[in-house]
Amino acid sequence: MINGLYRPGTSPIHRMRAGLKMTLLAVTCTIVFFLDVWPLAVVLACAAALYAVARFDIQTVYRQLRPALPFILLLALFQVFAASWVEAVETILRFSSLILLAALLSLTTSPAALSDALLAAMRPFKRFGLPAEQIALAMTLAIRFIPVITQASEDVREAQRARGARTGFFRSAGPTLIRTLKIADELAEALEARGYGLGAKSNEK
Repeated sequence: MINGLYRPGTSPIHRMRAGLKMTLLAVTCTIVFFLDVWPLAVVLACAAALYAVARFDIQTVYRQLRPALPFILLLALFQVFAASWVEAVETILRFSSLILLAALLSLTTSPAALSDALLAAMRPFKRFGLPAEQIALAMTLAIRFIPVITQASEDVREAQRARGARTGFFRSAGPTLIRTLKIADELAEALEARGYGLGAKSNEK
């Protein structure tokens, strides 16, 4: 169920090592919070260009942004009244760039490669007693769970439209939350059925 957005391909971005993509994403996302309007516009344009390099069409770009648009626009509206329209534009550009870049990682990186990269990054911390495998799995599930939530929201809206009901952010928030919790519960049961974490419990005993 937690397959995420991954789409196999042979583009240069697909072939790039998962660890390098994660590092570039982390650095870029950090820098983005310190940029102004025009540099942010350049970052957004570069993010869109990367989708073309990865051989994704404009509809794929839009599908990554569509679920978050109400949230982004709400933040931008708040910035208009609390600060200025410039701040609002920066908010739109900043969050759009972050979402597109994060989604591109999921689109071009298999769950296995992503998990291996996270485990390799966490392995040095094992000497300090940190459970590297568990942390890597938790981070992988967190990243892969984002598109699952997005898909759940889309399913709820489609069901509402099929019944002729009005759709909207607040009308679909409740059913989406319920469906997401159900998916999380199924995932927890699947992990427990595979004995995940039982080794640690037995060692404690």
